[in-house]
Amino acid sequence: MRVILTENIRGLGQKNDVKNVADGYARNFLIPRGMAEPAIGERVEAINDQKRGAAEEKIRRTNVLEELRQSTEASPVIVPVLTGDKGEIFGSIKEAGVYQALIALRPELEALNLKVELEKPIRELGIHTVAVGTGGGVKNTFSIQIIPRTGSKTE
Repeated sequence: MRVILTENIRGLGQKNDVKNVADGYARNFLIPRGMAEPAIGERVEAINDQKRGAAEEKIRRTNVLEELRQSTEASPVIVPVLTGDKGEIFGSIKEAGVYQALIALRPELEALNLKVELEKPIRELGIHTVAVGTGGGVKNTFSIQIIPRTGSKTE
């Protein structure tokens, strides 16, 4: 019997997978417990459309992140910070600071719900590589450049 899984089942499949299982297993275990539903034509088509849409969205997100990586190779995202007289950074740059600089440069990226990942906070001027992901295993890196902000530390 063909069923659509309504939840992840270890050893069988993930939610929304269409699987062939034994009739008794489907009727006596999976369906009564709400773990699956019969695979009826229009429901299967809807699941396939949903999976196709998710695959297209993943490709789009991957392309956007690759474009970001390529564009920052030549011209890194600039993150100005307050520095002391000797060029030392006051505090550190964390994920939120990098995210804000990225969104200020490219506002259209806000719709992707980006997650910036740093191994540790940045405490030095210069060019750094930062990982960014959009979920679903879509991840890439881009370059940022930490520069001193003009003005005094009391701004």
